[in-house]
Amino acid sequence: MTAFLAASRGGDFSALLAILDPNVVLRADGAAIRANAARGAKDAPVLAPEIRGRDAVANIFGNRLRAALPARVDGYSGLVFAQGGRATVVIDFVVEDGRICEISMMAEPERVAAFALEF
Repeated sequence: MTAFLAASRGGDFSALLAILDPNVVLRADGAAIRANAARGAKDAPVLAPEIRGRDAVANIFGNRLRAALPARVDGYSGLVFAQGGRATVVIDFVVEDGRICEISMMAEPERVAAFALEF
């Protein structure tokens, strides 16, 4: 996830496209959507319950994730946003053939609490 995080933070759209499967799916729960809207910049893309396709997903993450931390999510590479040492948002990835094919953003407190996290 370090390459994904670096590409996102640096706004490197080409690098994001290279990491994402052409048919990637981004899913976000209601709490993640509300949190994104509350922090969203005027020109930032809108997060939705499901976003499909490499270009659309890269657009969501381009030049963002500055506060995200690399983490182990149930033993796998992922990202978290944390406040006061407590995770508030978990980003989980499914990787196949070296490309990210699914991304889940979860911020519902009970869902976040259910993960074994190391960050």
